[in-house]
Amino acid sequence: MSITVWEAYLQFKVPDTDIQVTAGLQPISLPHAAIFYDSPILASKNNNKTFAALTIKAPLIKDTLAANLGYTRLIDANRTYDTTTTQVDDEFDAFFLTLPITLEGSKATPWAMASVVGKSSLTVDSIKYGVVSGGYFLSPSGYNQNQSNYWWAGSMFEVDALDPVRFYSDVIYGEGAMGDRQRNQRHGWFIDGGVKYTGLTFMTPMIGGWWSSGEDSSIRNGSERIPTIANYWGMGGSFLYQSGQEFTNDTMLANPIGSWGLSASLDNVSLIDKLSHVVTFAAAWGTNSAAGLRKAVTASGGNGKYLTMGKDLAIGEYLLGVNIDSKYWIYDKSLALVMETGWAHYGNPKGSVWNTTSRDFTGNVQDAWKVALGLKYWY
Repeated sequence: MSITVWEAYLQFKVPDTDIQVTAGLQPISLPHAAIFYDSPILASKNNNKTFAALTIKAPLIKDTLAANLGYTRLIDANRTYDTTTTQVDDEFDAFFLTLPITLEGSKATPWAMASVVGKSSLTVDSIKYGVVSGGYFLSPSGYNQNQSNYWWAGSMFEVDALDPVRFYSDVIYGEGAMGDRQRNQRHGWFIDGGVKYTGLTFMTPMIGGWWSSGEDSSIRNGSERIPTIANYWGMGGSFLYQSGQEFTNDTMLANPIGSWGLSASLDNVSLIDKLSHVVTFAAAWGTNSAAGLRKAVTASGGNGKYLTMGKDLAIGEYLLGVNIDSKYWIYDKSLALVMETGWAHYGNPKGSVWNTTSRDFTGNVQDAWKVALGLKYWY
């Protein structure tokens, strides 16, 4: 058993101003459209994940324009102390700026983030595999430079001028290690959009879609997928993606990067007092070249290392997912009985990509089912 700190920060306002400073362990998420759970690039899992950071929020034009800037150290491989007196580039640092703009009937938040990735910093696989390319694993493996620069830029858009119909969108581009060996470079796009109807009292219908650039047939020219750091993105509590479920570990953990797809959801369906449901259908198709994925799987040591069958999709592969999640409030806003059910289907798996060893992964594919029941207490 272990106990870890979730949030621990100092927050204050600069005297005689409205500038707010927060320093310490805190949630950090890049801007994203509210219809989607969190950011596909850097997410705090809807404020349930924290990073060591310094952030500054400064209003520029009252109720119209603000500036938020900050710094976070995402990884320090040696943490408390270095093992030798020799300088080692084992830190992963990020600097970000967001400019939320609020106008009558619409919102937009352009943003940018730059990161410095030390050659010896990528000790956390969940982050490492989101920023490196398949060519990174070719011999001699790893970065050539001691430090590699990454950057992202994008904007979130929300329009409620036609309320109760509301529109949402994100447009993001990112790249990294562009000064290193070509095989270590990574760059790409991610675009999503959605529509929500809020005019009903007993439910909120939503539809959405997304597209992300995928790998080409070579890994020696780098990766064509947008780099990501902490990805918690999705709509309507989908069984495929971590996107608002009460039991957030019970999903297929599919990767929206390198795919395109559609999602439809009925949120907050409430026909009986204290009982509500979320019903979601999602479908995703790959945008990655099968040849490119096959070479990356081979270079990285096989299926389940850098890439995982059923989570990363080649062109021609697809995923279907349905979930019905229910919540009954035993005590209003404090104790709830939660039941989550889901079904997922992985279609047209490509053995040429995933069966790179003697194991027949694709020959053993079956549909996934989920039933989860539990109590959740808020305090």
